[in-house]
Amino acid sequence: MKVKPSSELTPQERDELAKYLPKGIDVNTMADCFYLVSKNFTAIQEKYGKVEPWRIDAHQVKDFLQRISDFDIKTIKLKQKQIISVDRVLSKPCNKWRLAKALAHLEAKQNVLPILVDAYKVEGIGYWYTVTDGVHRTTAAKITGQLEIEATVLREIVLDCAVIRRKYGKLSQEKYLLEVLGIKKSLLGMIVLIWKLFKSLISELEH
Repeated sequence: MKVKPSSELTPQERDELAKYLPKGIDVNTMADCFYLVSKNFTAIQEKYGKVEPWRIDAHQVKDFLQRISDFDIKTIKLKQKQIISVDRVLSKPCNKWRLAKALAHLEAKQNVLPILVDAYKVEGIGYWYTVTDGVHRTTAAKITGQLEIEATVLREIVLDCAVIRRKYGKLSQEKYLLEVLGIKKSLLGMIVLIWKLFKSLISELEH
């Protein structure tokens, strides 16, 4: 079936769409959410799959955090519910239908399950959260302007930044991520990084 806004659906298309609706969601809400997501999915991925202010891909940061957690780093098993800042959750949507359903639930003010996350306590910047379950719910919350989201924090990983710097400091990509995440404890290093990014931007604009 062609993706259409609710105002353009035929009676037959309404009946077909109704078969796949989440509980409590009406056809108009689902149709409009799916139309919005389908038309803007690339832009949604671009906007909500990045980590501000450095424009680093959420998947890249998540992979980096998971790899450095292999060190002998303090891990606290929590499995407790918390209200966390949605902007600190690394989420990049990958499925249009699931994102549309998550948006439809929010539009209909349906209760949703807490997302499942691991919390990474990063020196100099606070917490980043990686999602075990709930990427699309998180992205939907960001799109609708929510500042916080309910989460079950499975564990907290406290990063030993000195060990991380010794291990990854000589690798260019890893070093860049260390600086971006605030793990490199150097104000001068951050100023140099900002200056490099600024020069790179100016160079792109000139060409």
